[in-house]
Amino acid sequence: MKFGQYDLKTYWLNRFAVVWEELRDDRQILDEPPDLFLSLSDRLSARRAARIRGGQRIVIEVSTQFAQNLENGFSEVSSVLVGLMSGSSAAERLDPAEVIELFRELTSTFVILHEVFHLIAGHIGWILSRRRGRDFDEEALGLHLDSARRKKSSPDPSYSTIADAYLLESEADCTAVQWMILSMSQPTLRRILGTRAPTIMTFPKQRRVVAFRLVVAAVWLVIRTMESTRREVIANNSKTHPLPSTRAYTVFGQCLSAYSVVDDVRYDSRGGAQHTLTDEDVKSMNEFLKKVLLPVLRSDWNPRSESLPPSSLEAQLLRYFPDFGNHLLNRPITTAVGREMLRMERARFRMDRSLRPFRYYRAAKLARLER
Repeated sequence: MKFGQYDLKTYWLNRFAVVWEELRDDRQILDEPPDLFLSLSDRLSARRAARIRGGQRIVIEVSTQFAQNLENGFSEVSSVLVGLMSGSSAAERLDPAEVIELFRELTSTFVILHEVFHLIAGHIGWILSRRRGRDFDEEALGLHLDSARRKKSSPDPSYSTIADAYLLESEADCTAVQWMILSMSQPTLRRILGTRAPTIMTFPKQRRVVAFRLVVAAVWLVIRTMESTRREVIANNSKTHPLPSTRAYTVFGQCLSAYSVVDDVRYDSRGGAQHTLTDEDVKSMNEFLKKVLLPVLRSDWNPRSESLPPSSLEAQLLRYFPDFGNHLLNRPITTAVGREMLRMERARFRMDRSLRPFRYYRAAKLARLER
């Protein structure tokens, strides 16, 4: 399948080669990971987007249909993507095709890194330690995206099982975007924004704001597509499954932590994250919310609809946005998504020790609060 001058399969294979080589050369990788390959699969449902599986040969499979859907979506919202360049000196002179090229690179990188970090972050090692044999499929994580594949007679997994699986998906999101921001070179982004700074975190101030906004938008485009069918499966039942908005806001929170350089996070006895905010922290967080995240959420991602569908993930994110701010600023939470984010933090703290032996990098320890 070709889009303009791009052959879809060749593009994804080349992008994987670049991303995988750069990550393996990263100094944070302490142990040599096994060889990894990528293929585009016509058999993999677009609902699955991508998965990592294997035995002796570990392969990331990307759904050809999902990649095509993502590509088709760029043209549909091209004016939105260009609009998100606002604040950049390059905004007025950019050809929309250049912006699409940038988002093609950012979205494919995020999808690839998400799957890579299932391996690098120890998820696969943890799965294999709990079962016989050395073959695995990402479905072993326990998060069934395709309701049609589940047998009607199969009992529904417990909330804790789904929460653990959802946590691994969320952690793969967060580590992927963290690496994109903190460590990865971004040649196309650097060229478009006119900077020689090596990583997004070192971009000059206004270019840094725009770069974060573009990364958040790229991640949003991917998650929006990946979560669209999951909403049908879980029917927003927070008693049995984490809400779709929780996943989006968790990765947005990771972007905010990087933007605001929030560290020294500690965890209470129940696993809830705690951080004493300085005035500078609050200022930086508010800047992220107003200049980075809100422009993305308020953009028109449904150009074919005259109004925002109330059931859309965009509408849900806007509805829950105030509580996301409450959670970040240590204010009382009032919604299901706010409570879900606390549940996910506790699941992360609980599983950190289990995953640590299988990670290929030295993860920061999650410190407890002193009593």
